[in-house]
Amino acid sequence: HGYGYVRGNFTQDHLVVTDNSGGGPRAVVPAESAQAPRNASLTNVVTDCDVAKTADGRWFTPFSTAFCADALTLYEYATLFAAVSKLSTNVSFVWDPRNWHDDAAHPLFPSLQLLCRSIVDCAESSAQSAACEDFVTQVDGLVVSNLEEEYVEPFQTTWNSSEALIDAIHAATIGPVEQPTEAPTDTPTDTPTSGSPPGLPAG
Repeated sequence: HGYGYVRGNFTQDHLVVTDNSGGGPRAVVPAESAQAPRNASLTNVVTDCDVAKTADGRWFTPFSTAFCADALTLYEYATLFAAVSKLSTNVSFVWDPRNWHDDAAHPLFPSLQLLCRSIVDCAESSAQSAACEDFVTQVDGLVVSNLEEEYVEPFQTTWNSSEALIDAIHAATIGPVEQPTEAPTDTPTDTPTSGSPPGLPAG
């Protein structure tokens, strides 16, 4: 994937799970490190798990700030991932960045970031709420303006109404997420491993 600047093992825009070393609740935040930035070879890791773990025991997500600009609570992230997984069922082409394009009247960024927030807000609101109406608006805007034309009809056939989209969000909503009090104790391996930290469903 070429070279780029990293701090520790991540680019600064990658979303990772906080290590809970300070005793507070876990959260999903852009990667931060006290280490000085360095130019390093970058690797794309593909996973369908909610989180994966590096060899040194750091949990990370499949997402970056290109999708979610703000930090998320562990509950918000778990809800977001479950909803995205549900919404992408039978439309796996949405995961391929080559199937999206920018549009001057509807920029792909920050539209993706607005979609991220709208998913979380709709999941926490009633089906008739303004939050869910905004979620449908964000989806429609991205599909019509930014999805490659050959995939628009398949997407709209799969998700053929606003009610179907909203129902999918609410069907994917999970129960309360337990906040762990200790860091994961799994033995690190020599390569990144998939799995979930305490408080997240298994990938």
